[in-house]
Formats: sequence, C-alpha cells, structure tokens
Amino acid sequence: MTTSQFLMAVLNWLQGDPSHVVAAAALLNAVIPTPDPRTPVGKVYKALELLALNVLHAKETGVSPATLADQVAAALAQKQSPQTALPTSKEPS
Repeated sequence: MTTSQFLMAVLNWLQGDPSHVVAAAALLNAVIPTPDPRTPVGKVYKALELLALNVLHAKETGVSPATLADQVAAALAQKQSPQTALPTSKEPS
C-alpha cells in the first residue's frame, strides 16, 4: 500500500460516517500536547477540540500551573486590603 492509497483509505473511512471525524479528532487531541491558546496553533487546536466534542471540560491550558498560581495569588493580594482581610478563625460565642 502506497502513501496515497493509505491517505485515500483514511479519507474514505472519515467520509463513511460522521462519528469517524469525532473519533479521529479525539485521538489527535489525546496524542497532541496542548499548545498555548494565544498562538495560531492553539486556535487550530481549539477547533480540533470542538470537532472531538471536548467542551466544558478540564484540560491543560498551555499555561504552567506555577504561573497560574502566581497570577491568582497576585490578584488576591491586590483585592484584599488589611482592613477587609478575612478572619482566619472563628471564636466560639
């Protein structure tokens, strides 16, 4: 089997049933590491996720957890001032 015959077989398989497109997209999503969503590759990956019906799920975002944790901590530090700080423990009344 030549490469062109293989590609034609894959295209025929995908055209045979729409669920094959979902299966192929899900396979590619499982194999390909998640790129940064701000890049053009990340936007194509997002379209591939939609084809795979991967919506409303927790998945890698392309942003490292440490960076995300630092951003959240900085936002919380800016939002909380010493006057509005939450109490650390409640004393029994």
